[in-house]
Amino acid sequence: MGSPDGERGRYGDETLHSVTIGRPYYIGVFEVTQRQWELVMGNRPSWFTNEACYATRPVEEVSYVNVRGDTCGTNWPSLMSVDDDSFLGIFRKKSQFVFVDLPTEAQWEYACRAGTDTALNNGQDIASGAPSGNFDNVGRVGYNGLRDPAVDDRTAVAYRNLSTSFGTAAVGTYPANHWGLYDMHGNVDEWCLNYYGALPSDSEVDPEGPSTSAD
Repeated sequence: MGSPDGERGRYGDETLHSVTIGRPYYIGVFEVTQRQWELVMGNRPSWFTNEACYATRPVEEVSYVNVRGDTCGTNWPSLMSVDDDSFLGIFRKKSQFVFVDLPTEAQWEYACRAGTDTALNNGQDIASGAPSGNFDNVGRVGYNGLRDPAVDDRTAVAYRNLSTSFGTAAVGTYPANHWGLYDMHGNVDEWCLNYYGALPSDSEVDPEGPSTSAD
């Protein structure tokens, strides 16, 4: 987990260290779509709202509190419970999957890497130079966030051409990693369960992350 010294784009707190995932878990093949969010929560919070294609685009503009709640849901790792009116609270009740949750950072990185040790999960490293240093081979990494209607239409259809458009792509637009998981690099930011903090140097087993946030 983490990244080696000298890797392009590396942050200083990404200490490379050994992690053992000791428990099996499932993770979604796709990012949660706007339609899936709507079926659970009954609303459409996302910025990109085109009626013809919103359903297959990933949900965005949702916070950790929206996903887990701001009472029980913010007490990880001391509690596994979530607020009843949060996305996970409602989903757990509807599906009877009472332990479904966000992945920890370690679980997410393990799923993203899919057995690779390169910067990108297709076996490539990040290349120098324009436009995107091999990122465009694995995901939608252009900035999705322009909010000025004069230059970016929030109702625009999903695009793949990074050089001419802004916006999210439909889930599954780009190739899956070696384990069949999509959009692990790019499209939208993805929440993890644990608090943010610098990675340790010692080996870990099923790390839960820091007990308080460093951010």
